[in-house]
Amino acid sequence: MMKFGNDQQKNRAKEDFLNYLQKQTYQSGTRKAFEIIKFISEIDH
Repeated sequence: MMKFGNDQQKNRAKEDFLNYLQKQTYQSGTRKAFEIIKFISEIDH
């Protein structure tokens, strides 16, 4: 039960982090940052 909660928190933090990176990417318009986000996402799946 505790472990599930921890995994949930980790996933939540990761999503927040990716969302933050995406916002930064759209604001700065850099292709590089978008590629990094894509790379991180692919590692995860």
